Amino acid sequence: MAKLTEDQQRAFGDRILEIYGAPDTAAAVAKTDKGLNLAKRIAVLTAKQDAATKAEANQTQKKAEWMEATDLSQAATGDYYTEASSAAEALISELGEDAHLSHQLRQLRGGMINEAARGAKTAPTGTAPVTAKP
Repeated sequence: MAKLTEDQQRAFGDRILEIYGAPDTAAAVAKTDKGLNLAKRIAVLTAKQDAATKAEANQTQKKAEWMEATDLSQAATGDYYTEASSAAEALISELGEDAHLSHQLRQLRGGMINEAARGAKTAPTGTAPVTAKP
């Protein structure tokens, strides 16, 4: 048997709870008289249904919050990247296209795409030129 999704499991539980509460079920159980306490089972199922419903609502809220946080993070990172690109272009413009640092800056973005060319992940210090490691 294939594993049921959370939605399918909750729907199954809802259906069983519905069956337990049906008058036909009560009549059928009364005829057998084997000791199944429908009211007790309904109380347990209802409590677990409430817990599952609350947990699902909480999960849905957390997913929405996570998606919003992801959107904010991506927007802030994009804004930062745009500003860094602008700063690089300003420096290249200031130094001129033929300056050694200008060539390094032009290669930097391509080097970031190539993971092997990134080198050690250390923050630049001082005014040392930025170099991509092979």
